[in-house]
Amino acid sequence: MQTELHIINTIWDTVRAGLKNQDDPINERLMRAYLASHRGRILNEHYVNARQLPDEVFQNFGAVGPNQGDVTFSLTRNQWIATSAIPTVIRFKENFGFMAEKEHYIVSFLNSEEFRNNKYDRYGKFHPSIQYIGREMILYTGIQQTGNPLGDLPSVLNNAVAAIATEALGNKITIKMRGVLVNPDDDALYDFNTSAYPFPNELLDKLINSVTARDFNVFLRTKSDEVGDGRDNPGQYQNGKELD
Repeated sequence: MQTELHIINTIWDTVRAGLKNQDDPINERLMRAYLASHRGRILNEHYVNARQLPDEVFQNFGAVGPNQGDVTFSLTRNQWIATSAIPTVIRFKENFGFMAEKEHYIVSFLNSEEFRNNKYDRYGKFHPSIQYIGREMILYTGIQQTGNPLGDLPSVLNNAVAAIATEALGNKITIKMRGVLVNPDDDALYDFNTSAYPFPNELLDKLINSVTARDFNVFLRTKSDEVGDGRDNPGQYQNGKELD
């Protein structure tokens, strides 16, 4: 994985031959903004093309410590609404810009229709789920099993629902959460000088080429063949002969 600083220097080597000066209007801060805007677009394209986003693009929420990533929900208006500050996350279809976990159970993010239906579905009602609209996040706690409606209920789901129910007695539920952050600096542990940039290695060339082409109008491509002799020879020619 490359650091953000290394990626910026790679772009500098292309558009400014690696040279920097204090009067250059293209500074480090602006370069980071360019990367952020192209990163979100390319990741969206990558997901739409049915490729699973790798774990390294997800970052933690909150302050450094054992509770980093914990999002707190409190009972408000008869709903469990997140009271923690939620950083801005790149929005993918079906809210796949988030990962939520409770006692090793992955809590699903659902759209508003699915969220409503899930609470009344014969089987879905047992599963916790989260709805995220605008900047408001609502948790459905699931229902603890009575009898055996799901057959052999997976213990990981049973443990998660039980843990949520126990915490709910104190009017506070915490869910461990990560996201594909618009601003990587929202992860308290992120350092653009030393941390791996939250972006897949296999797409780095596409990111760098996109920034250089769109923001600097520099297109990285092989020079076209100048002589139609069937050979790939882009050198300098005069009267059909290659110049030394």
